[in-house]
Amino acid sequence: GCVGAAPLVRQLAERLPAPVLTTCSGRGVLPEDHDLSLAFDFPRGDVGRVNELLGKPDLVLVLGARLSSASTYDFALEIPPDRLVHVDASDEVLGATYPARLLVAGTVETVLERIVADTAPGATPASRWTAAEVRERRQELRASVSYAVPEPTFHGVEPPTAATFFAALRRTLPRDGIVVADSGLHQLLARRHLDVMAPRGLIVPSDFQSMGFALPAAIGAHLAAPERPVVALVGDGGLAMSGMELLTAVQERIPLTVVVFNDGWLNLIRIAQLRAFGHAEGVKRHNPDFGALAAAVGARFARVDGQVDEVLGDALASRDVTLVEVGVGDSGAMRGARAVGLARSAAASTL
Repeated sequence: GCVGAAPLVRQLAERLPAPVLTTCSGRGVLPEDHDLSLAFDFPRGDVGRVNELLGKPDLVLVLGARLSSASTYDFALEIPPDRLVHVDASDEVLGATYPARLLVAGTVETVLERIVADTAPGATPASRWTAAEVRERRQELRASVSYAVPEPTFHGVEPPTAATFFAALRRTLPRDGIVVADSGLHQLLARRHLDVMAPRGLIVPSDFQSMGFALPAAIGAHLAAPERPVVALVGDGGLAMSGMELLTAVQERIPLTVVVFNDGWLNLIRIAQLRAFGHAEGVKRHNPDFGALAAAVGARFARVDGQVDEVLGDALASRDVTLVEVGVGDSGAMRGARAVGLARSAAASTL
């Protein structure tokens, strides 16, 4: 509800000044390298730290966010009701999940036009936040992660980490680029490591987390914003569900960079099983030869095996469909999670 009013959000934040916290769907409304952006998402930090932060201001202005289960970490987010002003275009949203001091029915654009008009540039600041304080709070939010899924090894990059790969993607992707992530482990890693610099710069299946979402959604993103480069991030399981949409993209001459993470598992489910029981069941993947798949549908193909910036940059510069394969494997942290699960299962079996 806020992405269409991004310039107004920025004006208001800078004139107050006030730090900006977004839901996942709202990321990029204020560029995440801006001095007032907290650049937070639940895979990036601890919700408890966010609650500490929200308990301090005298006003929390929520713009166009439904405050649903997905956007509040299963309602773990705590907003003092006597300080909450909630703006949304839907009457059904207002007050449905969080009580507020003031509920305002209206589009974010309409409400912010009125507010910004009353906050003249150069006027005495209404807030005492400084850029240094916001920077300190941003670092505190990222200091500990409450949703600490162990990260796999990323082959073909050095060091072989998710952070290395997503840093390369950020370097090669223009600021207005759109990343569409499927459901799965790679989505959590993208949300953790990739800064979003433009509205709708990150699109995920925000509520039901349906696998197979990324590729058809990326096609739709290009049709809606043909001037913006689009990257689809998809796991090997998600590509198995909607991979033939590659053929649609080729047929319709839709330039897409499709990154498939090849680990041979439904890995987010597998990690949950390993942590709980020490073994996994029903999550092994039999993957095709992705190069042959790309050739069969008429797409370009590349594999990340060193030179990650060049591979991604070449794919983004092309006006064709490019399938980019990234190999992913088990890390020490994942093997440690399996050991913990085995110990837990052994202890439970002796009770």
